[in-house]
Amino acid sequence: MAEKFNLLDDNGFLDADRIDSYEKLNETNRQIIIDCKKEYDNVKVEKCDYAYNMLAHPFDFFDESIDDFDDCLSQNNITIDEYEKFELFENLKNVLNESIEWKYKCNIHCQLERQPRPWLNKQGKMDLQLMNISNTETGEAIVKCMSNAENEQCSYSFKLVLCAFANNFPLIEYETEMEIEEYTEETNYDDDYDNCG
Repeated sequence: MAEKFNLLDDNGFLDADRIDSYEKLNETNRQIIIDCKKEYDNVKVEKCDYAYNMLAHPFDFFDESIDDFDDCLSQNNITIDEYEKFELFENLKNVLNESIEWKYKCNIHCQLERQPRPWLNKQGKMDLQLMNISNTETGEAIVKCMSNAENEQCSYSFKLVLCAFANNFPLIEYETEMEIEEYTEETNYDDDYDNCG
């Protein structure tokens, strides 16, 4: 996608000026991109992992029903407008630094509990077997990341989502060819997937 829209510089790194020419950036967004570039541009990482780190969002994988989504917002007294602002790119730095209101952490916990694939056991703790990453490098990395997680449930679940995101988990999975076709038609990412295969 980044290559398709000519958002990368000659070294294959995201270029804020090229993004600006595609879609005007405000100063907050520009600074966020610059900060991300400082973190990722000098790290030896495969190009598709680099693009994922620069362009993805921690909550991209959420797949609960609209009723569950609305119920979580209601339980935590969050309006749809508030949630949309919470998910904006310019708030991503606060999200990754966990510098957000507690109610948003509780909303993420609520959404996490409504996912088709459970991540938490009955005690509310991560379960690598349920997540299907037991005995994997990804599972070990997430466990290490969670070593300083708070015990309070909302903060714990929020941290888990961030740790998973930091380790490129979960990958979006599709159960049928029709779902894959629908997704590629919506995004036109098929060429990018071929390059990352």
